[in-house]
Amino acid sequence: MAAIRRNGLTPRPSGRLFRSGLRAGIAASRHFHASLDLDTFTKVGVDDGHVALPGERTTMVLQNVIWAITLAGMGLVALGFIYAITQAGKPADTAEAERAHRTSMTLRRALFVALLLLGIGIAWASLRPFPIPLQHGPLQAAQVVEVVGHQWTWDVSQTHLRAGEPVEFRVTASDVNHGFAIYAPDGRIVIQTQAMPGFTNKILYTFHTPGTYKIMCLEYCGVAHNGMTAEFDVAAREDKS
Repeated sequence: MAAIRRNGLTPRPSGRLFRSGLRAGIAASRHFHASLDLDTFTKVGVDDGHVALPGERTTMVLQNVIWAITLAGMGLVALGFIYAITQAGKPADTAEAERAHRTSMTLRRALFVALLLLGIGIAWASLRPFPIPLQHGPLQAAQVVEVVGHQWTWDVSQTHLRAGEPVEFRVTASDVNHGFAIYAPDGRIVIQTQAMPGFTNKILYTFHTPGTYKIMCLEYCGVAHNGMTAEFDVAAREDKS
């Protein structure tokens, strides 16, 4: 120790200091794991003056569930690999190997059919009704809005619409491709399509919430892309103004 001090080096921490650091680390680890408890999640933000909203609490609980499912799946995959590794060095019995091959092929076919049916079911549920209206005929909408995109403005044929009645938007562009998106008063995108030169895209939408809606371009179209906006108002059905 004297040689170490003479060379200007710091001596090794004493046993008491080491044990103190170890206890502090264990306490911090326990505090972190306790913070993952669902009861703590429901009170997140209380200490800093922010009380979590119900939607935030639901999201946190959902994240826990997804994380647990992910861990379970990873564990099953790991067990499968471990089993394969332990069986790799054993001598194979011809009859047993043939039986295992037949079982494997049966499981593969069943899994393929199950995934195919699941994909068809998801596609049917998510695309019913089909979100893209007919493009080559009239849509019989009560309100029709012609929209033309330019660098960097929108020409909108009418800016006062009625809620509760279908609106047909006929969207095109005069120069380059633009992304036509309609934002609700709360900032959500309610519907969008492409504005393309030489082609008119038709979209059909019924507004249910009165208010001021904003049109924004979702595809970069030049130096003033971020300023390419427009607005229109949606009034309640009884309000004809």
